[in-house]
Amino acid sequence: MKMFSKVFFILLAVWLLYSPGVLQAQGTAPSMFDKKQGGVGKFKRLSFGANNSKCGEYVKQKKWKKGKNTRNRKSFFIALAKKQIAIKPGDPGFIDSRYVAFREAMIEAKGRMVKHLETAISSEAASNIVANPILFAQKRASQEKPSKGKTAGGTGISGAYDKALRLLNLKLDKSLKEEGYDPQAKELNERKKAAVAAKKILKSQAFSETLSAVAKNKLKGVFAKYVFENIPADASGSICVMAYYSSNTELLADAMAARDFSQAPRSKRKRTSIESQIPSDQTDDGVRGLISSFGISIHFDEKGQVNIVSYGQAEITNVNNDMDYEIAKGRAELIAQASIRRFMNESVSLREKSATSQNITEFKNNMQSVKLETGYFKKLEEVSKAFPINGMYSLREWGAQHPLTGQGIAGAVVVWNASLAEGAISDKRRLNQIPEDTGGDNNPKLKSSDRNLKGTGGSFQGGKKESEDF
Repeated sequence: MKMFSKVFFILLAVWLLYSPGVLQAQGTAPSMFDKKQGGVGKFKRLSFGANNSKCGEYVKQKKWKKGKNTRNRKSFFIALAKKQIAIKPGDPGFIDSRYVAFREAMIEAKGRMVKHLETAISSEAASNIVANPILFAQKRASQEKPSKGKTAGGTGISGAYDKALRLLNLKLDKSLKEEGYDPQAKELNERKKAAVAAKKILKSQAFSETLSAVAKNKLKGVFAKYVFENIPADASGSICVMAYYSSNTELLADAMAARDFSQAPRSKRKRTSIESQIPSDQTDDGVRGLISSFGISIHFDEKGQVNIVSYGQAEITNVNNDMDYEIAKGRAELIAQASIRRFMNESVSLREKSATSQNITEFKNNMQSVKLETGYFKKLEEVSKAFPINGMYSLREWGAQHPLTGQGIAGAVVVWNASLAEGAISDKRRLNQIPEDTGGDNNPKLKSSDRNLKGTGGSFQGGKKESEDF
């Protein structure tokens, strides 16, 4: 009887807690499945965040997903982020604030990219244990061999990341053996047991910092493959980015850092000139495209050579003042150059942190200085004397008024070409000189165009989507 009474009171309490009347009395909304309230069909779908932005739509159109994707048996990674533009359209500083929002969105996207890479590295480390131990041993041995003309320890094209991965594998092997598992056992069943144990170890708190450090060390060659600018007429706008990373983009960044272009990506497909691949500055539609272009794009030219195209913009304080115009053009070119510098200097910095690490503890300590924040990336942009860039030239200057506000914009397009860089370095080595920044001064390809796109007062949207899938 006592047991029945206890059960009865428990059931009564549950009924009182979850009944619609009690919910309403407590100020809680009725169940969304309550037919009297109209069912789920009456509930509005909320769209917010990067997933539901134009960048998210672009990912869906390409049939990709956030995180790891596979194309032609090769992996690439996608990360999304979106940031509000702090200054309202028409207010002083609005034009420059758009670039600030882009940069902040890219930093956030890189943070998310680290998480995607952590998952992939963890999965690969565990799955490698189950693989054929002989083949896996050969794979590890090949990682330890230096690239042509380089020494071991991270100075080769991909040596920096390989060393970080080796340090992770050594720590994992040691932890498995301490728990009684043999990751290199001849018997498949034993290796499967070790792989299961490895997954648990990799999820532990002790390994979280290690995985994060390795993932950050691999964060080379990340760029904004797609950018979309959305500016309503009467409110602050936003910038969304789709960040992209693949082994090819990492290889390109490492080639730039090592000044060794023998393994830089090339293409056998027929392409057009770089000038024809970027938005034109001779048409209104082209300039609208340039206005929405931030950061870098990667392209192959008609010779199959890889190029990095960088876009810079700066606000013209007074469009009727020639001096203000020239100052803004100079700032725009510096911003475009800075994006290329950052792309290369990220790889230089991360390679050094790995190369000087003798064990996993040193590696983690070295990687602590890598911060996914504005200050860290700004320092990479400003480094010029220590890491000069050869093969960089100014392709184009342009000027226009923003289609929404009529505010003046000065723009610059700067290009880095692998073949030009290799030639410049070879020439200077023959002369026994230290390579210096070629800068692109007096380059015959430099063009200037000013277009008058009057402010419409309506909303403005635009996206950069011309970069290669590679």
